Amino acid sequence: MLSLNVLMAGSAPPEVASAGDACFVSSLPPFGAAWEGEHVLPRFDLLELSRYWEVTVQYSRGCPFTCEFCDIIELFGQVQRTKTAASMVVELESIYALGHRGVVFFVDDNFYSNRKNIEHILLALIDFQKRHDYPFCFHSEATVNLAKNQDMLRLMREAGFYGFFTGIETPNRDSLAETKKVQNLRLDLVEAIREIQQHELYGDHRRHDRVAAGNSAGLPNFITHAHPRDLLADFESSSSTRN
Repeated sequence: MLSLNVLMAGSAPPEVASAGDACFVSSLPPFGAAWEGEHVLPRFDLLELSRYWEVTVQYSRGCPFTCEFCDIIELFGQVQRTKTAASMVVELESIYALGHRGVVFFVDDNFYSNRKNIEHILLALIDFQKRHDYPFCFHSEATVNLAKNQDMLRLMREAGFYGFFTGIETPNRDSLAETKKVQNLRLDLVEAIREIQQHELYGDHRRHDRVAAGNSAGLPNFITHAHPRDLLADFESSSSTRN
């Protein structure tokens, strides 16, 4: 186990050993120091963590979709860039060594975007959590089509994710098509939410019957917290209004 003194002293580069998808960190770089080329350990040491309910980390940037109302692809592009599993473990080890326990928010705009790398990250998170007796519970943001990948849902739950925010936007299919939110047209949104909840992934760690969902300004019939019954009622109301 890394002590706070070791963390503050640091070494560059960190000593990270890998075994399969597990990453074992025996020393860390100083806060703010670069390693693995462009990766820099964030200055978590500047935070009074006892004053914060959650700590944020980031695994990726960018999103491959073309939703016209979203600024993410304008700011970060459609090619997602990701950190390595070792880099994420180093960040989590540093947060752990500083004494934080509880919620860690992956602020990725679409955690599920890079499906090639996400499995490696989740397996490394599972190993980290098991070695430290699950000190963190995670949440993030992801597109609702994650519901079609039961393996990823299972791994997210095993890694300690309790939920994620998803952009349902609207039950109006014409609005989804007009704004190029085509990924939401490829599945039944009510069934998708039910599938997510069956894996005990929710949007609010205090409410085990809700998935946090969002809308974008200008889209009608939006939802803020989606229970399947609420979704179904909104869908039916939207359909009757259009008819």
